[in-house]
Amino acid sequence: MRVVCVNSEGRPDKIPLEKWLKKGKLYTVTKAVTLAIGNKLAFELDEIKLTEEHFPYEYFSADRFVPEEHYLELEKYKSVNWDIPLTIE
Repeated sequence: MRVVCVNSEGRPDKIPLEKWLKKGKLYTVTKAVTLAIGNKLAFELDEIKLTEEHFPYEYFSADRFVPEEHYLELEKYKSVNWDIPLTIE
């Protein structure tokens, strides 16, 4: 599955900048797991390999990404002028 990073904030100190996510970049999910802590979905990515030196970080939280096809849909609407006047009567 291919996903696009939509949140690259909050890089842990244990993960160097060159191993961190880039907002707007496309990534390939190679594994999806449910983390024991917090029962959250997380991804292993083909493009970034986290190793023992990054412990306790092994995966990237899934809420940092959207599927590629959804991202493309969202991008399509960025150019729409959503400034609709609100009328209160």
